[in-house]
Amino acid sequence: MDNIDEAYKDKILALTRALYATRSVKDDNIPCKIEEGLFLGSLGAASNRNALKSLNVTHILTVGNLLGLGYLSHANEFIYKVIEVSDTEETDIAQHFDACFKFIDEAKRMGGGVLVHCFMGKSRSVTIIVAYLMKKHHMGLSQALEHVKSKRAQAAPNPGFMMQLQNFEKSLTGVSLLWTSLDGFLISKQIVPTC
Repeated sequence: MDNIDEAYKDKILALTRALYATRSVKDDNIPCKIEEGLFLGSLGAASNRNALKSLNVTHILTVGNLLGLGYLSHANEFIYKVIEVSDTEETDIAQHFDACFKFIDEAKRMGGGVLVHCFMGKSRSVTIIVAYLMKKHHMGLSQALEHVKSKRAQAAPNPGFMMQLQNFEKSLTGVSLLWTSLDGFLISKQIVPTC
């Protein structure tokens, strides 16, 4: 009986992913401009060839796994980089920061734009863009995340990714922010290292 239950769970999960992908492609298919030459979006945005071309997107950075890479049918029109990561708190996304930054900078240097996307355009891709803004523009975590949220309201890295962004901020500035939730409000507390 357990084998049957597992088989149905797998089928339900696959069907759910397919439904979300269909909705994402249909309803959430416009890339959000973060800054000149840098765009954020979902699988739907990555599938919208006409929008990408009109925005001068030449590079597509996919941050995810098992995304149903059907949009790669445009492979001869864009330069792709795929970072295989899951959207789980345990995933070490920070190990990919430098490779992603290099890809983004390459697109800009070539005079084009880059779309950074994951399945929903909410956690993995947001984490990469927030880290990029922190490093490239010397922004703090809070400032970079608020900037991204002002362009894409649903931006919300998972708690594990937020911890990695805090550690990244500390590596860049020597200062870390401790994020805690109190009655649904996100509060930050600056932690200054003592010598």
